[in-house]
Amino acid sequence: MDIQSLCREIGLPDKMQERVMKCVPAAMDMESEIIRLLDIATAEDAYRKLSASFSDEDGAGLLTCNLIGACRIYGRYQKMGIPDTVFFNTMKCFTRFLEETEKRTGKLVFDRGWWTYRQLSMQLFRIGELEYEMVKHNEKPAISIHIPSDAHFSRALVGESLYKAEAFFSRYLPAYADCEYICDSWLLSPELSKLLHPHSNILDFQSRFALVRFDPEPNDYLVWVFGVPSNWTDFSSLKEETSMQKSIKQHVLKGGKIGIGFGVIKK
Repeated sequence: MDIQSLCREIGLPDKMQERVMKCVPAAMDMESEIIRLLDIATAEDAYRKLSASFSDEDGAGLLTCNLIGACRIYGRYQKMGIPDTVFFNTMKCFTRFLEETEKRTGKLVFDRGWWTYRQLSMQLFRIGELEYEMVKHNEKPAISIHIPSDAHFSRALVGESLYKAEAFFSRYLPAYADCEYICDSWLLSPELSKLLHPHSNILDFQSRFALVRFDPEPNDYLVWVFGVPSNWTDFSSLKEETSMQKSIKQHVLKGGKIGIGFGVIKK
């Protein structure tokens, strides 16, 4: 796998592809740190060192290191027999993150290097609509479910993703077969049951989980529902373009919370 082919397969924006190709020589000088990105035990430290090595405002240097790492990890996918569809869908996170940042700021910037070493170290995979990260829960192997911003959230597609994920881990990473599936997200907030239509996709997703705990304080929902930073305090200025935005805005203006719920999927 070469970097041009990878950029093409994941649909990286042309403007950023041009920046990446210019950064390749400098990034190749960081080969030893890129290799450390591919091991979860050293990935976080490698990310910090790589971040400190590039001063470009658009993050293209660090992105290039990540993409080189993705090319390196492709061989492991092939050796394990994992389908190319899983590899490319997983690595499309780079394109998605660029698009999210551009939508939020108007600028094409890579700012998620603190997260993407999970994909590069093969701890996190995109399978269908959802992402699945291998973690520990109660000192045992567990799968943490993440909901990408571009996920189609219907009951059928979520169910299909979960079904395929179980088959995936049973076949390719059996240490995580039959383990607990967990989720820590604003989407599991019990407050949403007061605000959304009973047949909403979000409440249907919630119904798959047994709620373990609820923290009312985090404001992650501001990022994903309204496209503003989580420390935003001017709730009266929040947009009201959808019924969910309208309901949540009125709820928080009255002093309500959304917070984050943590749940374990029901067997």
